[in-house]
Amino acid sequence: MDIASRCRYPCLLQFIGATNDKGSPLFVTELMETSLRALLHKQPLSATEVSIISLDVARALNYLHQKKPSPIIHRDISSANVLLWRRGDQWRGKVSDYGTARLMANTMTPCPGSPPYSAPEASHGNQTVKMDVYSFGALLCEMYIGEWPNPERREQQVAMVKKPPASSPHTEMSANQSLQRDQVWKKLLRNLKNDISL
Repeated sequence: MDIASRCRYPCLLQFIGATNDKGSPLFVTELMETSLRALLHKQPLSATEVSIISLDVARALNYLHQKKPSPIIHRDISSANVLLWRRGDQWRGKVSDYGTARLMANTMTPCPGSPPYSAPEASHGNQTVKMDVYSFGALLCEMYIGEWPNPERREQQVAMVKKPPASSPHTEMSANQSLQRDQVWKKLLRNLKNDISL
């Protein structure tokens, strides 16, 4: 709660306050429409949606990782912790759930994050912002091909990434958005080719 109350950024879920109800803490935040996980269970995302939501998550992580005097490591980036709202006809993302976030200067306890998104070093005390980057890569894979990275299916998953999803017919992309989308695809492809089973 301490970390959430100190963070104010458009791509982070806004913490409003907290109260206590019969010994159980209750947190008040801004209201969001759905989670990325719930949306992915209903429909695949267009290339534009993947680009915009992933850039929102990247901006949130960049904000946390640049905090002074010590970077903040979220430690539980997942599709369940990316909440969505609509701006016009476009989904936008906000990173939520600061329950496992820690200041990097503090001694780290083993990370209780979601296993499919957890970096190999998550179970050790020496944790850095790279853990969130690893989780973000798993999130990109899930958004892009509808699956978590799986070393046993690496070749099939790389083949799926080589063919970007079609853009939504309802959304025109600017040249800048198109360039950002292409950069996301190239990075995702590069990371999938690496050994993720460390």
